[in-house]
Amino acid sequence: MSAQFAASDLGSKEGLAGDKLRRKVSLAESSFGATAVDNQIVPSEYIETEFQNYHSLLIQLLGIISHGEDKDVSSMISFIRSGASDRQIFDFIKDQPR
Repeated sequence: MSAQFAASDLGSKEGLAGDKLRRKVSLAESSFGATAVDNQIVPSEYIETEFQNYHSLLIQLLGIISHGEDKDVSSMISFIRSGASDRQIFDFIKDQPR
């Protein structure tokens, strides 16, 4: 994804969520650039493990939203909107009953 494409995509986002998204894209772009410049190689096993972890968390998140009690869904959304970090959100999702 080019920086111009990412910036134009994010131009329509407004408010705190848009700012947060712009910061994450900027960080991702700078991380990608540093990796390419340093010629570092990420092992495919690491990428696969990370993918599986995120996939599992996404499935759990969708399960909570689809089948959870209204109060649990509301609590989760409030927690996410409170500005919790990705790690805190992941921990919150993991702690939810299945």
